[in-house]
Amino acid sequence: MCAKYRRVFVVVFDLHMNSYTEDNQIISHFQRKLFASIKSKYQVKDIGFAWVREMEKAKQQHYHYALFLDGKQIRHPDTLLDVIQEKWMFAGGGHVYTPKNCYTMILKNDFEAKQQVIYRLSYQAKERGKGYRAPQAKDYSTSRLKP
Repeated sequence: MCAKYRRVFVVVFDLHMNSYTEDNQIISHFQRKLFASIKSKYQVKDIGFAWVREMEKAKQQHYHYALFLDGKQIRHPDTLLDVIQEKWMFAGGGHVYTPKNCYTMILKNDFEAKQQVIYRLSYQAKERGKGYRAPQAKDYSTSRLKP
């Protein structure tokens, strides 16, 4: 995303489920609806994302999710978080958890800001909580945007 835009807006949140599912169809459905809304509302062309599926002590999985958007089009997450909550509920999910300081703006040449986002997202890469799924379900997915 930094190769495409001068400013990249990054927002992180967690998606909690009401019940366990064998697959990730709910996240696919959520993502289709969310991306259509974002493209329409904010006039963005490209959307970057990364999500991981985890299941630890709870009986149902949850997802850690990060969105990467054109920072020229969006600069604050309030309205976006409302859209995320609406689309997650529409998809059949549970609640959305938004951590403190859930968003960051990365300027194209700001190495330190990039490192801070990488550090924050490194939590998603932890091994604990992964692998508790059916063989057909993935533990994670990311966007594959071309520069």
